[in-house]
Amino acid sequence: MSIIDRAKSHFESIGVQSIEVPEWKDEDGKSSVIYWNPINLFEKNKLFKKSENLSDVSILADIVVMKALDKDGKKIFKLDDKMDLMTKVDSDVLSRIATAMIQVASPEEVKKKLIFNPELKNLLIVADRLKITLSELLKMEVWEYNHWLGYMLLEQEEHESEMRKARHR
Repeated sequence: MSIIDRAKSHFESIGVQSIEVPEWKDEDGKSSVIYWNPINLFEKNKLFKKSENLSDVSILADIVVMKALDKDGKKIFKLDDKMDLMTKVDSDVLSRIATAMIQVASPEEVKKKLIFNPELKNLLIVADRLKITLSELLKMEVWEYNHWLGYMLLEQEEHESEMRKARHR
């Protein structure tokens, strides 16, 4: 494997990341979760070109608009939302989200996320079982993903049932 292939493999292994935003509760009172793919140099270049002055905090809104995805991998914000993000959203929350988006999570941070985010763990389990990358899995139709996950959960239940029966023999 060449060095460029190893570099690309490393970048892909970072995978989809997420942040829980307890300040933005949904109708059921659950914290919102925002997902994103790791930022690359092309995107950083775009951001820096937009902001002539790197101390211009509007870059935080640009990062969130550019990177924020829902659990299905669809963009959450449009460029039209930038002004609202800058004027009608808690700046500390926006800053926390944007900062997380431009930092790479360590394996320990990913491990903690997997413990508290079963959806992300399920995504990784399905991707691993199908021998595809997380990026490829996120392109999968939701119904297909749900079928694969349902199948794997059923398989696990059947295995656990067989193990219980074997212990009682």
